[in-house]
Amino acid sequence: MLRLTIRARIVLACLAAILPLGVNEVYHLLDHYRSARRQAVADAREKAQAIASAAAALTGNLQNGAQVLAQEAGFVGGDPRRIQPLLERMVRAAKPHAYVTFILPGGQVGASVPREIVASGLNLADRPFFQALRAGDEWRPINLTESPVRGIPVWGVAAGVRAGNRFLGAVGVTVAAVEFDRLISVKMPAGSWSIVDARGRLVYLNGMAEIPWAARDRSGQELIRRALSGEEATSEEFTGPDGVPRLGASVPIRPFGWAVEVSRPVTELLAAARTQGLIQGGIYGVAAAIVILLAATIGNRVGRPLARLAAAADRVAGGEYEGVPEVGGPPEVAGLTASFNTMSASLRRRQKWDEALKAIGRAATSGLPLDEILTTGLEAMMRASAAAVGLVRLVDPKTRELVVAAHRGLPSEYLDVAREVPWGAKLAGYVAYSGEPWLVGRLQEQPEISHLSLLAGRVQSLACLPLKAHDRVVGTITMGHHQPEFFGPADLPVLLSAASMLAGASLAEQLRAATRKEAEEKALLFRELDHRVRNNLAALISLLHLAAEGAAGTAADTLREMADRVARLADVHNLLAGRGNQPIELRELAEVVAKNVLAALPGDVHIQWRVMGMPIPIPPSQVTPIALVLNELLTNCAKHAFPSRATGTVGVYVARDGDQIVLEVRDDGAGFDPARRPGGLGLTIVQTLVTRNLRGSVTVTFPGEGGTEVRARFPQREQAQAGGVT
Repeated sequence: MLRLTIRARIVLACLAAILPLGVNEVYHLLDHYRSARRQAVADAREKAQAIASAAAALTGNLQNGAQVLAQEAGFVGGDPRRIQPLLERMVRAAKPHAYVTFILPGGQVGASVPREIVASGLNLADRPFFQALRAGDEWRPINLTESPVRGIPVWGVAAGVRAGNRFLGAVGVTVAAVEFDRLISVKMPAGSWSIVDARGRLVYLNGMAEIPWAARDRSGQELIRRALSGEEATSEEFTGPDGVPRLGASVPIRPFGWAVEVSRPVTELLAAARTQGLIQGGIYGVAAAIVILLAATIGNRVGRPLARLAAAADRVAGGEYEGVPEVGGPPEVAGLTASFNTMSASLRRRQKWDEALKAIGRAATSGLPLDEILTTGLEAMMRASAAAVGLVRLVDPKTRELVVAAHRGLPSEYLDVAREVPWGAKLAGYVAYSGEPWLVGRLQEQPEISHLSLLAGRVQSLACLPLKAHDRVVGTITMGHHQPEFFGPADLPVLLSAASMLAGASLAEQLRAATRKEAEEKALLFRELDHRVRNNLAALISLLHLAAEGAAGTAADTLREMADRVARLADVHNLLAGRGNQPIELRELAEVVAKNVLAALPGDVHIQWRVMGMPIPIPPSQVTPIALVLNELLTNCAKHAFPSRATGTVGVYVARDGDQIVLEVRDDGAGFDPARRPGGLGLTIVQTLVTRNLRGSVTVTFPGEGGTEVRARFPQREQAQAGGVT
């Protein structure tokens, strides 16, 4: 069952007493307004009938005068000079004052009173009434919106003048439209009644010297159409000639086929009803004022606190959590405000923790040093929780002690005695050992953690959390707040999430450090190995040269050739040592070998060489055999291609043919005898290296213009294709 407060019951009781009376009064006002509308329509119909009778009588008099004048004009043969006196005599006898004209068969005005109509040059040949008379009608109504006499609107009757069947012209008898107000005894406000012709065009609007063009056509009104069809019509609402909603009636003017419209603006009836409503409403004004005063009193106690609460809710919805509404008002409102403040504080803390987690995430992925990441994360967590102190400890892998890595707000005396904590000892050591958080609500009431007494002057509650990632504890984080019981179980999910992110950053840094150490050890090992290989190759080359100096003949040459081959191996080793495990461009390798081989020639021998072709990367596994092949081929060129001259040209060409590498060495020397195929040790070494090590083939050709061309073809290994230049 709905339980209402006393204030609500008072308001409902007052409304229950006033509302039925007010509803009843509104009903009576509406009924009075409807009755007034019906009475206004009946009055309009009665007045329209009176006006129609008067208009019919006036039009009948004008018709009689026009027909008499037409007969007299026929007697004089339609002569304008003889008709002019007839017109003047009729005007003198006419009541009211009339305008009479004689219209020639061509439509020109031949005689008129006043005479200025003739002088105006008015031609009525195209007017419907004149065309109807010329066609055989006896009489027709006239409606001239702007007559030649001062431009005033006139209306009346025109009759045809004939001599037998011959049309001699027409006479018109008209009166000014304003004469209706004097001739018709019904006195009504200006614009309240009008006359329309058979086509529904407005010919007169009482009290209006000039009819607006926009109001002339009334044929679209149902009220007018019904009256022109011969019936009396009424309507409780339609648009009048002035464009204002009106109500009234329309009556035909018999026998002329015209109609009279009488109407009254709806706003007049509404004004009368409004006046009566104001009078009756005053009766209930005092009661309404009492209710409003009562509502204002209640609003001061209830409405204002609720308004402040609604404004605070709007701010919270917009992301502004500062500024809570003051708790006040009736107990119900005060309780609601307190609950809202609690909810707002919870949302505010959640927003701060969201910002803190984002800041920790950005720091963890920024590549900053670990101490800066931990400091940034600690500051973000302290801002979110409004903590007074904060401390991050990391586990030393060697000693298993918890060492201070970052801190804020801690006194120096505390850091002096608690910089290192053994695993499993004290609060941080126990949390690291157990992997579970520990919340301290009132620090002074926890004697088992008395070692934290140095912080008692700054904080009242603590939260110590493990830095755990992948079930591995890498440290702890401790935060202290000056309020007791500040950290609760509801805070643990977000606290542990932040701690987990810091733990992940710490663990990642440990892995990076281990990786860097391993890489440094490997680099040191490789440098040592490179140094030993260089020394061994240099020693071997020296030994071979010493042996060659002590030998003679073929043995000495063989030892020197072996020393050269080992020197090329040393060149390749130096080239590979500077590149690591990266592919080497084949043209670069060819240039290194050619430069070293041809540079060892005697001073009087000048061989020009060049390396051409497309860039082709080769893996380290192919570098040594290719270098040895180039060494043998270029050495053969230097020794045997130019026996009778000291100059020559050697070219090295590299290309790719599908998945095959083509290596070609060409000279313009003496060449070989085609009948005797060469079979020296150098070509044997080349054949062995290409077929066994490179899995390819070797061809030797002798161009007709001289020289030798050696071409090696071998497959390109995938390692170079994937990692080199394409």
